[in-house]
Amino acid sequence: RRELRAPRFAMAAAPPAPGPAASTLLASLMTPPAAAYRASAFTELPAEVMRLLLAFLHCGDLFAVARSSRALRGVLTVHSVVDTDERALTPRDVEVVCRAFPVAHTITMRNCENVQGPALVRAVTSRRPMLRHLRLHRVLLLDPAVRLLVDAPALATLEVSGCSFVKPELMAALAAAQAGVTRLALADCRTLDDAQAAAWLAAATQLRALSLAGCTALEQPPLWTATEVLEELDLSRCGAFRGLPASAPAAATLPALRVLLLPFCDQLADAELERLLRALPVLQRLDITGCGGLEDPRLESASLTSLTVRACREVGRADVRCPRLSTLEVAVMPALEALTVRAGALRELDLSMLPLRQLAVICGTLESLDITGCEGLAEVELDCPRLTSAAFVKVATPLDEEEWPT
Repeated sequence: RRELRAPRFAMAAAPPAPGPAASTLLASLMTPPAAAYRASAFTELPAEVMRLLLAFLHCGDLFAVARSSRALRGVLTVHSVVDTDERALTPRDVEVVCRAFPVAHTITMRNCENVQGPALVRAVTSRRPMLRHLRLHRVLLLDPAVRLLVDAPALATLEVSGCSFVKPELMAALAAAQAGVTRLALADCRTLDDAQAAAWLAAATQLRALSLAGCTALEQPPLWTATEVLEELDLSRCGAFRGLPASAPAAATLPALRVLLLPFCDQLADAELERLLRALPVLQRLDITGCGGLEDPRLESASLTSLTVRACREVGRADVRCPRLSTLEVAVMPALEALTVRAGALRELDLSMLPLRQLAVICGTLESLDITGCEGLAEVELDCPRLTSAAFVKVATPLDEEEWPT
């Protein structure tokens, strides 16, 4: 046994000298490649691509990335987009965010109910010459200190959502801050009424987009007093909105408005909608989804190109007269029995599963028509010389199993 084990111990104690090939392999394993000492391939991407990828990270992760390399720190601090996640922010979080990104051009703060409004606005806007887009969600803006918003000279977009109670001081601050603001959103401000809105609508000299979604106290705001360059207006979920007031002058118009969103404005009646359309000479897109107050609307516009009519439960008849209309969506209309469409740019029209009895379509460019499932349709008038595809299949209901097509 000793004779057999001796060679083994000898081999373990004194291994043979490696050859040239073994020496090269050992050196390659012991010496890391030169690429390991170079910057990561991620930093070689264009700055715009890196900012797009880093925008999905939480603020805490962004801080860690900023501390990892000088190149990434430069990308994050020169033109950064700061967006907090769903976790509630504390005053310390806001301070850290503002200190880490001193020249950010876009800041979004979510769930700021634990931070007082003046402290938040002061920390976000102070000494930020490049701040252009500011979005605050669920922040208590109930103090006159919100006048600090004017300290951001380059501010172009201001969005405040989830602020249920608004005082006149806030409206005065917004009016002062609107000197350069082009996009303003006040979502779910339930106490904002017509009088408060009138105080700052006239002061918005450069406002191009305005969103008052969820402002349930608005009834008949003086929209015609807004800036002449206003292009987009969102009044979604304004349940009390009733259109223009009776005191509005006959020549009251919004000469530049191109997009009007009116989903779920239940108090809007047929006559008020027609009057509103006459005041919009260049309107291109209209959405009246869920407007429960409409019954027999006449939608006539010389400039409209896109129209959405969905879930209007009381509409029994509808008349669409839009020579430039190219997109029409009509769906989920349980009471619609008569529909007339006069359009000059439509190519496709889907009216499937509607309870129609009378249908008239006059469109010289229409190529495809789908009225599948319109079982009660009795009168059809089609003046569509280019119509090449039409679907008239009768679809049986689940209760009529005997009528299912084979």
